[in-house]
Amino acid sequence: MVKLGADNGQLVFVPDEIEICKGDSVTWTNNKESISMDGLLNDEGATFTKKFDVAGSYAYYCEPHRGAGMNGALTVA
Repeated sequence: MVKLGADNGQLVFVPDEIEICKGDSVTWTNNKESISMDGLLNDEGATFTKKFDVAGSYAYYCEPHRGAGMNGALTVA
């Protein structure tokens, strides 16, 4: 699980780097109601899950908070 927003209110993904295996899924969870991901996770506790079937490196970010450094990296092995 990746949290959108730290428990202390920082605009970060927790963790900001993860590694999974092909076929695994990642769930992003909105930790604070002030953070959203492409309009998908507007409510506190809302989740979005994606399965990754192709190996590679993936970057993701929060559009409104990208300039504040809210970026993440996912490696699928």
